[in-house]
Amino acid sequence: MAHILNRGLAIKSLSAKDLADFLDAEYKGSDGITVNMVSPVAIAPENALSFWTSLTVKNQLRQTRAGVLLVPKDFDYNVPAQSLIFVEDPYLALLQVLEEFHKPLVKFSPHKVHGEAQVHKSAVVEGVVQKGAVIGPGCVVSKGAVVGAHSVLEANVCLYDNVHIGENTVLQAGVVVGSRGYGFAGENNSVAVPHYAGVKIGDNVEIGANSVVAAGFITPTVVGDGCKIDTFVQIAHNCVLGKNVFMVSGAGLAGGVCVGDGVEIGGGAKVAGDVYIGNYAKIAALSGVTKNINPQAVVAGFPAQPINQWRRQVVAGRR
Repeated sequence: MAHILNRGLAIKSLSAKDLADFLDAEYKGSDGITVNMVSPVAIAPENALSFWTSLTVKNQLRQTRAGVLLVPKDFDYNVPAQSLIFVEDPYLALLQVLEEFHKPLVKFSPHKVHGEAQVHKSAVVEGVVQKGAVIGPGCVVSKGAVVGAHSVLEANVCLYDNVHIGENTVLQAGVVVGSRGYGFAGENNSVAVPHYAGVKIGDNVEIGANSVVAAGFITPTVVGDGCKIDTFVQIAHNCVLGKNVFMVSGAGLAGGVCVGDGVEIGGGAKVAGDVYIGNYAKIAALSGVTKNINPQAVVAGFPAQPINQWRRQVVAGRR
């Protein structure tokens, strides 16, 4: 079970020099700085190792508090990180560090089924099932997974390691939570990226049949309290949904999307990676969202735009 910290994933305590030696890389800055976690650059604290990617924006680099930053060899930005380690591919270097030094700080929760829970005889339960929960036929609750009190897993639900389901939550048949996120690295994308950080699903959530919530990479994927997710919905790695979000059948979120409270996403709508959708925004069915959406905005079309503007374009196109 990965140990989830507020801002990242725990690793063995290492100095910048230790990391540079391990990666056979040059470094610049303080060799005395010590890190004990891996964190995204935008939220990394001083005790964190972070990393540059092609998606990293300059504002995040200028404001990062990361103690050590993995950067490409031609990196020439002035950043406040205390130490820089220059590598061929920062993402691959990070994967090497995690593979070698990510050490769980807590053990898996013991296999425990509350006496008042109901577990079908065909289910496989290696995690924790709390009071009043119902586990249907063919379900799998892996080590480190927790099913909260009075929650229901219908037939053939699969919970991977390090998944936490809140209370009074319903997962309909065939739902998968915590599967490895879609990510590949290296030459010819030959390295499948492990996703260590799991999923946290809140209280009073419902997720429709055959929907998927993928595990986060170094911070968890989060579905907030009261969310209502329809069938055949994809929520990719590291998405964060606020409270009371509605997503209709066939909608999909790419990795790292942040959805505010009370957002409504229509059927078949898709949202590109790392986009922010403000509180109480509405996205019409079959829309394609490629950039941030302001709070309370109502958008439609591809690329998504204010719905009244989209309607005028549709009318003009019919003349």
